[in-house]
Amino acid sequence: METVNRFTGTERFHDAMIRSHGQVVGKTDRIYELPDAGQFYFEEIEVKGDISAEPLDYCGKKIQIQSIDIAAAFFVDERGSRGPIWKGVRGVIL
Repeated sequence: METVNRFTGTERFHDAMIRSHGQVVGKTDRIYELPDAGQFYFEEIEVKGDISAEPLDYCGKKIQIQSIDIAAAFFVDERGSRGPIWKGVRGVIL
């Protein structure tokens, strides 16, 4: 799976958004190129809304989140403080 480097500005920023019924519910840490079918892995999602709805839209594909490794209400690293954050997100492309 290919990824695009972390954002340095606003270029293609909208491509990293996860949507449910047209509303932004999450943002990935980078733009992930997903296969047409099968499983996916996101290193990090910043949760912006109800991400439990199915199916979710990401880069023109329908996805379903199946598991996460870490859920943090508040996270601080070199990119600053933000939250809530999900790390190690796995799912399937529908």
